Amino acid sequence: MAYIGVSPSNGVRRKHTYTATANQTSFSGAGAEGATLSYNDSNFVDVYQNGVKLSEADYTSTSGTAIVLAQGASVSDIVEVVVYDVFSVADTVSKSAGGTFDGNITAAGTLGVTGAFTSQGIDDNADGTAITIDSSERVMIGTTTEGHANADDLTVSGSANSGITIRSGTSSNGQIFFSDGTSGDDEFRGIVGYNHSNNRLTLTSNAGAGTFELYSTGVQATIGNAAGAYIAVLVNDGNDVDRYGMAISCGSDDASGTNYALRFADGDSGTQGYITFSGGTVTYGAFTAFHPCVIPNADNNADSQDNAYPYGTLLEIASLRYSQKNGADTERGLLYNVQKSSSAKSKAVIGAYGSSMNGGPDEETNMHQTLILGDGHILCNNENGNIAVGDYICTSSTSGEGMKATSICTTIGIAREAITFSNSTAKLVAVEYGYRQFVPEDLEDRIKALENA
Repeated sequence: MAYIGVSPSNGVRRKHTYTATANQTSFSGAGAEGATLSYNDSNFVDVYQNGVKLSEADYTSTSGTAIVLAQGASVSDIVEVVVYDVFSVADTVSKSAGGTFDGNITAAGTLGVTGAFTSQGIDDNADGTAITIDSSERVMIGTTTEGHANADDLTVSGSANSGITIRSGTSSNGQIFFSDGTSGDDEFRGIVGYNHSNNRLTLTSNAGAGTFELYSTGVQATIGNAAGAYIAVLVNDGNDVDRYGMAISCGSDDASGTNYALRFADGDSGTQGYITFSGGTVTYGAFTAFHPCVIPNADNNADSQDNAYPYGTLLEIASLRYSQKNGADTERGLLYNVQKSSSAKSKAVIGAYGSSMNGGPDEETNMHQTLILGDGHILCNNENGNIAVGDYICTSSTSGEGMKATSICTTIGIAREAITFSNSTAKLVAVEYGYRQFVPEDLEDRIKALENA
């Protein structure tokens, strides 16, 4: 007969032994073992007389405290009553009705929960922290309601200044990984992590192709394989007027000293220039401004990223054009159709060729730079002789080349280096770009210039 005892401290059964008197039928109270006879269910009682098990017809067991024989026993008969315990334990959890565990639970195998799961933990400040996993496999911490109308997989809710802490070892890094759900190494798509060695918070995308780092001295963003893409795009587009872009604030409150608002560097971090300010004056160095321009198809493959002309070639305006928005011309966003300068002392000169912008971030075609302000070079020949520092540069009679200005004319730059020519081969001359009218300083030269104009 299957059996469970009363408790771990009791035996699996209790035996009560009695020595009968003449014709004794009822047996109760304490037996030879000293335990008082009691039972809860007659089905869990066995009665023996002189070692022979009696059938249920030979006795009655209904009172719970006595056994009554159908026939009286003989003198000195040994009557044994064996009681198998039937019990209920108060400190248990029912399989069907459920219940509550007050102590720790340890499971060596898998714990499976088919319904909602709720855990009430205690944090370091003795505040309750509830964890709920509902039937839709959503996890909620500090709440029993998902945090977003689109049913977030994880919702964390708490009082002011609360949040999520990821704690790693003393010299280890803490990380959150993002994947696309596929198997193998290809599932990796990004990491948000803390780098212990340099105290930086890092956002890494696509196995290191791009990173964004936030640390004590600033922010650093890098792109690995994203050639031709913008590193950052800041948008404040509400389709209305008077919106704001980016603001940079740095330096002392009175703007004293040299404050570096922007630094420009090449691919290996070599400095190319700065935008700085001091005491209310913003400075640029080195700085060159350009006009976007369109080159004649005959001189240019509109889709090629190669330069259409040699750097420093002088260009003049062929016609004016506007950029279009929604298929209509607008008076904003000027573009110029340009060509190589076609005559000496051209009044249509606009600047010097810089480089192609084809295939840029906006997938430009037939778009180039015409340099108009700042530092750069102009391709010059010896048509008006050698060039000294401070000489004005105008177009020459050779297409696309400049020369020293000697008479009243429109100029496009001032020489910042002296050039001596040994033949008619054009050379690049360092200049300060700028559209100016040249007039000789000497009175006699002015008269000659006016006579030759």
